[in-house]
Amino acid sequence: MLPKAVSLPFVAGDDIVITVTVKDEDGAIVNLSGMTPRFVAADKNGLAALSTEADPVTAVATITDAAGGQFQVAIAGDDTSALLGIYNFQAELEDSGGDKRTVSRGILTFITDLIP
Repeated sequence: MLPKAVSLPFVAGDDIVITVTVKDEDGAIVNLSGMTPRFVAADKNGLAALSTEADPVTAVATITDAAGGQFQVAIAGDDTSALLGIYNFQAELEDSGGDKRTVSRGILTFITDLIP
């Protein structure tokens, strides 16, 4: 079962941090020890705009509390400055055996910075 989709609004050019807390189907925290978080946001054509996997890397995903099931995705303002509109995103975890699981998905919306 895919996680519930979320919508996150941002201002283009701002530094952003997205915190993800991973829970299982019963609502219990998942221990993230030994897992690797990944993140991609793509435009409506599926072209990656932000990614932990692309070259150049434009997002950094770090496990911040393995026992608490949390990781963060950090994206610098330089990498969001040219983004406007709606982007689909997906965050997944890969375990040491190579199995992958989508743990968050949804929409990122970027609006113009009104205070340059």
